[in-house]
Amino acid sequence: MGSGGKRLVGANRDYAELLTRHLFDQADFLPYRERLLAERRKAWMQQ
Repeated sequence: MGSGGKRLVGANRDYAELLTRHLFDQADFLPYRERLLAERRKAWMQQ
């Protein structure tokens, strides 16, 4: 587990599936989020 936390419920398999889904979602959507924030930052700086 991350920073010394203790999981109270759920099997290792459930935790692994959740973590895998999180990592795939992050890899899929992070570039869009970064681009959106960059475009907003650029538009704000041009005002």
